[in-house]
Amino acid sequence: MLCSGCVCLAAICDIQVGQYIGEICRYLLAQPLRPFDRQHQVRMMFGNGLRPQIWSEFKQRFGIERIGEFYGATEGNANVGEYR
Repeated sequence: MLCSGCVCLAAICDIQVGQYIGEICRYLLAQPLRPFDRQHQVRMMFGNGLRPQIWSEFKQRFGIERIGEFYGATEGNANVGEYR
């Protein structure tokens, strides 16, 4: 997925659930297309600040099945999840 450091880490560590904050998804989409954008096991991401205008494009480009957006960063500062 995000081998601007993140994608490679996701692939190496077999990460399946990730958290985003603020504009990170927009920054990742602004990077040039790379062959390894979908070479990971991440199936779900959650966080706050993902703009509706890029939601679908982010899911498609990086192969993310589900995205969960929550309101209020104070409720989402530390999370543990298992995706089955």
